[in-house]
Amino acid sequence: VIKPGVTPRECVYSRDAVNLFRYGALSDASAPLLIVFAQINRPEILDFSHQCSMISKLCDSGHRVYLLDWGYPRPEDYRLGL
Repeated sequence: VIKPGVTPRECVYSRDAVNLFRYGALSDASAPLLIVFAQINRPEILDFSHQCSMISKLCDSGHRVYLLDWGYPRPEDYRLGL
């Protein structure tokens, strides 16, 4: 069984079901990259395994990577709009 989410990360912001994760070391070497993934899919596909991880490749290239994870929708979220 493959467990997605192999790159170490830190949650730097959380509100309700939304989380903002930071990957890689803190560095001022490059501008930060913010990945805002689709609301209906899971962002784990970007960090699926050590051999297949876009996030890991970006971190290895010296980028500061942030990922916005919308979380799983809850029944009370039906009133939310974009």
